[in-house]
Amino acid sequence: MLTTIIGFFMGILHIGIANGGYINVCEYVQIKWKNHVCSLMLVFDMLTVILASIYWKWISRDCTWLIVFGISLNALSIIGVLFIPESPEYLYCFYRFRECRDVIF
Repeated sequence: MLTTIIGFFMGILHIGIANGGYINVCEYVQIKWKNHVCSLMLVFDMLTVILASIYWKWISRDCTWLIVFGISLNALSIIGVLFIPESPEYLYCFYRFRECRDVIF
């Protein structure tokens, strides 16, 4: 039962990282660096899955605390996203120029 609950929360929190984090990073990075930075971000995202698998296979079968640690970091990230302003690119696309200027400066 605990594994099902933890898996559920990991799935919900991962959506926020995959969509929100990726889109936000892509909007704040200059065009010439977008592919490199976003690819690097996805590589590190998949490295966490690989390292968790290595931990479970060779270090310890009890990975509950590792998963709880990951869920805690994801939950803190979601709370932190509430304090990040909208990206200038998003505001500009919707003709919200005053807010766009406020975010940039």
